Amino acid sequence: MVRIKSVHFDDYDTNWYNPEVYVKSHIFVFILQGKVQYALNGSRCELDKSDFLLIPTGTRREAWSHPGGGHQKYTVFFEPEESVQQSLPLLCSRSHRIERCHLFDYVKQRFAVLHQHWVGRQPYFEVLCASICTELLTLLYREISMRHLSPIKIRLCEQLKEYIIEHYRAPIRLEELARQIDRSANYTNAIFKETTGQTPIEFMLQLRISTARELLADTEMTQADIARYLGFFDASYFYRTFKRLTGSTPASVRQAARLSRS
Repeated sequence: MVRIKSVHFDDYDTNWYNPEVYVKSHIFVFILQGKVQYALNGSRCELDKSDFLLIPTGTRREAWSHPGGGHQKYTVFFEPEESVQQSLPLLCSRSHRIERCHLFDYVKQRFAVLHQHWVGRQPYFEVLCASICTELLTLLYREISMRHLSPIKIRLCEQLKEYIIEHYRAPIRLEELARQIDRSANYTNAIFKETTGQTPIEFMLQLRISTARELLADTEMTQADIARYLGFFDASYFYRTFKRLTGSTPASVRQAARLSRS
C-alpha cells in the first residue's frame, strides 16, 4: 500500500504554475485534457491527454500550463510502503517516468473516485484512497510491461476499443466484436484481456459508468433516465454495477457534485 499525503484536481487554470522545488514525496499525475509542461532535474517534458507521470521524491521540479491553454489533471502526493516498492520496483527508481495510458476512461474514473473519497473524508477514506492509488500505480506498471506485446495484438485491441467506444450504449456481444477483427470469439476475448487487463464487457461497463458519473454531476437526468440512456434496461442492475465499480451510490455522487459547486 501507499500513504497518501494529498490529492488534487486541476481544472483549466490557465495561470497554474509550480515554482522550482525539490519535492518531498512521490508525485503521481494523470492528464485528462490539455497539455502541461514540466522541468524535472533540468530536463523539460510535455504531457498530453492520457499521459501518466511518476515523479520520485527528491526530484527538482518546476511545472506550468501549456501556453496554448489550460488543462485538467489529477495529482497525488504519496509515500510508498516497503512492500509496494518490492512489488513495483519502479517506485525505487530515482528517475521520473512518463507513460501513455491505454485505459483512459477506466483510469479517469478511478482517479475521480479517489479524489471523491479524499475530499469527502468519510470513515476509512484513507484506506480506500491508498487501495485505489496502489491499483493505479499497478496499471502504470502494466503499461510499461505491455511493451512486450506484439504490434498486431495492440492494433487489434485498439480496433476493438474504438468499436466499443462508438457503440457502448447498445448491447454488444462478443461474437459481434470478433467479426470486427475477423477472429474467433475466444481469441478476441483473450487478446483484449491480455492487452488491457479487462474483458471487452468489463471495458464497456466502465465506459457506461464513467458517462453515468458525468451525467449525474452535470445534468438533472434521473437515475432511471441515465440507466436507460446507457443501455441498462434494469435500473437495479445499473445501481449495483455503479456501486461495484465506483464504491459509491449514484445519489452520493450527485450530492458530492452539487456540494463542490456550492
